Amino acid sequence: MNKRLLLILLVIIIVVTLVAYMFWPSPSPTVAITDVHVTEPGMTFLVNITVTDVNNLKSWAIDLSWNSSVIKIMTGDPAGLKPLNAQEKYNVYEGPFLKAVRKTGTFQVRGIDNEDGKMSMLSCGYELAGETASGSGVLATINFTCINVGTTTIKITGHSSEYPGQSLLESSTGSEIPHVDKDGAVTNSAS
Repeated sequence: MNKRLLLILLVIIIVVTLVAYMFWPSPSPTVAITDVHVTEPGMTFLVNITVTDVNNLKSWAIDLSWNSSVIKIMTGDPAGLKPLNAQEKYNVYEGPFLKAVRKTGTFQVRGIDNEDGKMSMLSCGYELAGETASGSGVLATINFTCINVGTTTIKITGHSSEYPGQSLLESSTGSEIPHVDKDGAVTNSAS
């Protein structure tokens, strides 16, 4: 009788575990800007735009804003990104997340305005059908410099058409992937 009861309990535990696994909510994908602490004006630093727990990602797009009296995006690297209709390249780089899968794709930015502290439509995506990425990783890296002592948020201000004010993650079917955005903070103090 004890063996039979033990077997029944074991089967119940396995069934409950499988059902819980099937219906347990998976974590929401998140797009996040890294937080950074700098110690003095003139210091340069990298800020990553990351994605976590995403599935079937074909493309992404993001708009950002920041306090332009505290930080600005560096320019001058020949490997940097040139906005449409701009003369100079900004030190903005594609992250490895989509590159790990993609053979051909696009990485571009519509505009960068260091005077107003805005970046419009930084985006990346696959050109070929069927190419997608899943998991977590760095989408892009931006090289900033600290101008003045102060604090600023690097705020995600949009590029989703379905969720205004939020970044865009798009699946291979062309639908937006619901997700959470997390702004980054740059804090600094005089040394």
